[in-house]
Amino acid sequence: MATTSSTAAQAKRPIGASILGGFLGSIAGIGFGIFLQEAGVIAPTSKLGLLVPAIGLIIGVLAGAKGGRRRKVPATATTTSTAAVAATPAATPAATAPAPLALPPPAPAPSAPAAPDVAPPPPPTT
Repeated sequence: MATTSSTAAQAKRPIGASILGGFLGSIAGIGFGIFLQEAGVIAPTSKLGLLVPAIGLIIGVLAGAKGGRRRKVPATATTTSTAAVAATPAATPAATAPAPLALPPPAPAPSAPAAPDVAPPPPPTT
């Protein structure tokens, strides 16, 4: 009897998630280490600059192993009769189309410049 148990299927997921988490954590650690060097917090020749990506790797592996969503799918959601699917009406494109964006009214066209309120200076007398 060769059946897969739910624990065997769940054991495979954290390994892949841990690998991805470790990769992304090390990328984030490298970026943060470069930021700290550019900001002058740590010296570029310091061995402390290598510690920051290592910490990011560890955090990424732990987050991949322990984090994430593991939702259980109810048994009723996986079994759907074809008659129920065929009985549902097809959505019309008009019913599913998004509403157009409400745009503000256009601005009025610019008119000729208004005359200045100040009278021009008198001509010079000679």
